[in-house]
Amino acid sequence: MLNPALIVEVLSPSTEAHDRGFKFARYRELESLREYVLVSQTEPRVEKFALQAGRQWVLSEYVGLEAVCRFESVGCEVALADIYESVRLGGD
Repeated sequence: MLNPALIVEVLSPSTEAHDRGFKFARYRELESLREYVLVSQTEPRVEKFALQAGRQWVLSEYVGLEAVCRFESVGCEVALADIYESVRLGGD
Protein backbone atom coordinates (compact mmCIF):
# COMPACT_ATOMS: atom_id res chain seq x y z
CA MET A 1 0.00 0.00 0.00
CA LEU A 2 1.33 3.38 -0.94
CA ASN A 3 -0.61 6.40 0.39
CA PRO A 4 -4.09 4.83 0.55
CA ALA A 5 -7.05 7.16 0.97
CA LEU A 6 -9.50 4.26 1.51
CA ILE A 7 -8.99 0.87 3.13
CA VAL A 8 -11.75 -1.76 3.10
CA GLU A 9 -11.65 -4.83 5.35
CA VAL A 10 -14.04 -7.78 5.12
CA LEU A 11 -14.62 -8.94 8.68
CA SER A 12 -14.34 -12.53 9.78
CA PRO A 13 -15.08 -13.91 13.24
CA SER A 14 -11.41 -14.72 13.80
CA THR A 15 -10.05 -11.28 12.78
CA GLU A 16 -12.82 -8.81 13.66
CA ALA A 17 -11.37 -7.69 17.00
CA HIS A 18 -7.92 -7.25 15.45
CA ASP A 19 -9.33 -5.30 12.47
CA ARG A 20 -11.32 -2.95 14.74
CA GLY A 21 -8.56 -2.49 17.30
CA PHE A 22 -4.87 -2.85 16.61
CA LYS A 23 -5.07 -2.74 12.83
CA PHE A 24 -7.27 0.39 12.73
CA ALA A 25 -4.96 2.08 15.25
CA ARG A 26 -1.99 1.44 12.95
CA TYR A 27 -3.91 2.58 9.85
CA ARG A 28 -4.81 5.86 11.59
CA GLU A 29 -1.08 6.66 11.59
CA LEU A 30 -1.18 6.90 7.78
CA GLU A 31 -1.36 10.56 6.77
CA SER A 32 -3.10 9.72 3.49
CA LEU A 33 -5.94 7.65 4.98
CA ARG A 34 -9.36 9.34 4.86
CA GLU A 35 -11.77 6.39 5.22
CA TYR A 36 -11.62 2.97 6.85
CA VAL A 37 -14.44 0.57 6.01
CA LEU A 38 -15.50 -2.68 7.67
CA VAL A 39 -17.78 -5.04 5.76
CA SER A 40 -19.73 -7.76 7.59
CA GLN A 41 -19.84 -11.30 6.24
CA THR A 42 -22.93 -12.25 8.24
CA GLU A 43 -25.39 -9.44 7.51
CA PRO A 44 -25.70 -6.55 5.04
CA ARG A 45 -23.78 -4.02 7.14
CA VAL A 46 -20.99 -1.63 6.26
CA GLU A 47 -19.31 0.56 8.86
CA LYS A 48 -17.39 3.56 7.56
CA PHE A 49 -14.98 5.57 9.68
CA ALA A 50 -14.26 8.92 8.04
CA LEU A 51 -11.55 11.35 9.06
CA GLN A 52 -12.86 14.78 10.08
CA ALA A 53 -11.19 18.02 11.11
CA GLY A 54 -8.99 17.71 14.16
CA ARG A 55 -8.04 14.11 13.27
CA GLN A 56 -11.38 12.84 14.58
CA TRP A 57 -12.82 9.65 13.11
CA VAL A 58 -16.60 9.59 12.67
CA LEU A 59 -18.57 6.37 12.23
CA SER A 60 -21.41 5.99 9.73
CA GLU A 61 -23.31 2.71 9.51
CA TYR A 62 -25.12 1.40 6.44
CA VAL A 63 -27.48 -1.50 7.11
CA GLY A 64 -29.77 -3.44 4.79
CA LEU A 65 -29.64 -4.22 1.10
CA GLU A 66 -31.39 -0.94 0.25
CA ALA A 67 -28.60 1.17 1.82
CA VAL A 68 -26.04 3.02 -0.29
CA CYS A 69 -22.56 3.80 1.03
CA ARG A 70 -20.73 6.87 -0.26
CA PHE A 71 -16.94 6.87 -0.26
CA GLU A 72 -15.97 10.53 -0.36
CA SER A 73 -12.24 9.79 -0.52
CA VAL A 74 -12.55 8.17 -3.93
CA GLY A 75 -15.72 9.91 -5.15
CA CYS A 76 -18.04 6.93 -5.55
CA GLU A 77 -21.02 5.26 -3.98
CA VAL A 78 -21.94 1.59 -3.81
CA ALA A 79 -25.27 -0.04 -2.96
CA LEU A 80 -25.05 -2.75 -0.35
CA ALA A 81 -27.18 -4.86 -2.70
CA ASP A 82 -24.22 -4.79 -5.11
CA ILE A 83 -21.66 -5.58 -2.41
CA TYR A 84 -23.67 -8.58 -1.23
CA GLU A 85 -24.98 -9.72 -4.64
CA SER A 86 -23.41 -13.21 -4.54
CA VAL A 87 -22.96 -13.53 -0.77
CA ARG A 88 -24.85 -16.10 1.28
CA LEU A 89 -25.63 -14.32 4.53
CA GLY A 90 -26.18 -15.65 8.02
CA GLY A 91 -23.85 -18.62 7.70
CA ASP A 92 -26.34 -20.53 5.52
